[in-house]
Amino acid sequence: TNGKDDKPLVKQLYEAAFEEQFGKATELVYVGLDWGEAEAAQLAEVLASGAAPRLEKLDLYGNNYGDEGCTALAAALGKEGAAPRLEELYIYTDRYRSDSGIGVEGYEALAAALEEGAAPRLKKIQAGFCLTDPPFAYPDSGPDPGAGKPVRLLDAVCEKRGIYLDCPMSSGY
Repeated sequence: TNGKDDKPLVKQLYEAAFEEQFGKATELVYVGLDWGEAEAAQLAEVLASGAAPRLEKLDLYGNNYGDEGCTALAAALGKEGAAPRLEELYIYTDRYRSDSGIGVEGYEALAAALEEGAAPRLKKIQAGFCLTDPPFAYPDSGPDPGAGKPVRLLDAVCEKRGIYLDCPMSSGY
């Protein structure tokens, strides 16, 4: 044959192998890959499908996704069967190094998903610099009253659920 007839079979075999191996993963570490919104959304789609039932740790430290990517991940974690064993979530993005990073919409989406019961075994979230940037500063004070709301909301949801919110670059946490 010329190979055209084999493509559907090969695709099916690759998909089955991926699903089998990905489904065994307890940790996914995608650190410093310069992932943007598209990559975060692709990962979210895979997680939402239930492909990672054993996942305990998701580490996206040092990537460049922002609100869109965080919102997609939050929605994915809110799907039934998506990462039901997830205990640690590292969403640290560095707003000082680049213009990207999680902002108001992303933190609100994550807080809402957690409030609705997403990631029922979650014990720790690590965020970072983005929590200290002016529009997200905690507590709510200064020239932009109300700007601290998303961080306080996430903090309140984490406290309610017993999730440790680790903001290593944030003063006051």
